[in-house]
Amino acid sequence: MLTITQGTNQVTVGYDTASRRTSVTYPNGNSLVYGYNDANDLTSLTYKQGATVLGDLTYSYDLAGRRTTIGGTFARSNLPPVLTTTTYNANNQQKVFGTNTLNYDLHGNLNTVTDPGGTSTYTWNVRNQLTGIASPGFAASFTYDAFGRRTGKTIQGTTTNFVYDGLNPVQEKNGATVTANLLTGLGIDEFFTRTDGAGVRSLLPDALGSTVALSDNTGTLSCPADVFVYRRAGWT
Repeated sequence: MLTITQGTNQVTVGYDTASRRTSVTYPNGNSLVYGYNDANDLTSLTYKQGATVLGDLTYSYDLAGRRTTIGGTFARSNLPPVLTTTTYNANNQQKVFGTNTLNYDLHGNLNTVTDPGGTSTYTWNVRNQLTGIASPGFAASFTYDAFGRRTGKTIQGTTTNFVYDGLNPVQEKNGATVTANLLTGLGIDEFFTRTDGAGVRSLLPDALGSTVALSDNTGTLSCPADVFVYRRAGWT
């Protein structure tokens, strides 16, 4: 794939003579540059706006090709606080995590979590897909299609439905109203841009494809790297 276009938004992908991806250029002028070692291991990701470097990630490996370190300005360096109390049951399920008490159903799905703020209850369907969360002051529900894709979510009474192209969602809707469009690549969970009422935002990934930062229409970082932990830019 060399280019992919959605409306006026176009993403361009570059490769070297070994067919390794070397660059991705986003509609807002952001670019992502890939670096490799002689063993074809990914060693660096450099995030740019024009000639200006916004940040980077670096990777090193041992002689077996296993990734040993991650560095750079976009590396997640914050660690969670140390917990002194945690217990497991005979099924290796975590039962106590700090001040949280966890319980599971017969299928191993998380059923309840009780903390000083109250109890959160999780419900699942027969395919072990999460269908509901009920916590003090918070409620969410989720629906799925026959292929296991999440087709809708309702968070605090607001419903969003998802339209798919294969395994990737490409559009978000509220009823018949389109609320966002997603420009995706060929890989699962490969998202380049998200366009909604706030404009076009580029999703900048790490080596795993997890989003590490968002940038706005002008290419300026609108959400820094330390906000993100998992995929989908922190969206529920």
